[in-house]
Amino acid sequence: MIGPDTNHFILQRLDAYTWKIPGEKFPVDPNSVQYLIQLLASLHVSQFVKDVVTPADLAANGLAKPWRQIILRSAAGDSNAIIAHLLFGNVDTNQVIVQRADENFIYAIAPEDYKKLPQLGAWQFRDRTIWNFSETNVAQVTVQQNGKTWQLIHHGPNHWSLGAGSGAINTPGVEETVHDLGHLYAYYEWMARGLSKPADYGFKPGNLSITVTLKDGQSQTVDFGLATGNTAVAAVTLDGERWVFLFPPDMYQLVSSYLVVQSSVP
Repeated sequence: MIGPDTNHFILQRLDAYTWKIPGEKFPVDPNSVQYLIQLLASLHVSQFVKDVVTPADLAANGLAKPWRQIILRSAAGDSNAIIAHLLFGNVDTNQVIVQRADENFIYAIAPEDYKKLPQLGAWQFRDRTIWNFSETNVAQVTVQQNGKTWQLIHHGPNHWSLGAGSGAINTPGVEETVHDLGHLYAYYEWMARGLSKPADYGFKPGNLSITVTLKDGQSQTVDFGLATGNTAVAAVTLDGERWVFLFPPDMYQLVSSYLVVQSSVP
């Protein structure tokens, strides 16, 4: 169980490799949970702040009403099966105050260690797999950019033709790009759930948008926002919500080369 008072949630183990978050419908990424457990196991004390604390000490160090608490239990829902209960208090540039609930000591850990812990919410644990489909099931790809549309029709392996727009098709490049795009995932971690301020992430009219239509009529769309380094911020709609993530850099290089509207398209 992890989260500040305003963002309480539970990670519950179902089996050796499966987790769920009660109240959420999205699949949980087991690797993200395992990373959290490893982070907690590797936390080390940078300073012993005080051996015996009073209520006044707890208040002064932000532990009377901790900003964040993490409770590890050996059995779901069993309040007595506590492995560890960590309380996080004052946070500054030099240290973060921590206490174990079963001890009367106050410790400090390094801020960089604290920042590695999930800071935003349960949604950060969503499985980073976005969708999975084979290029053999793709009927067409529609690229929109700067008010222009470029549509590619898929007839079979390495066989593409123009459905809308004009320009040359790099058939092997398009085939490879669509193959990789069929296994899209959030690179590193999710950035946001919901998109109340699209401009904050560089989303605006005219940006690159790619829609893949499958032979069964289903469509998958990814929109691109702010370019950063060798990739860009992107967004998809999952379960009726907008999810923002960093597009995989290697896949972005393919998209930038083969699935952008060419300057010759009117």
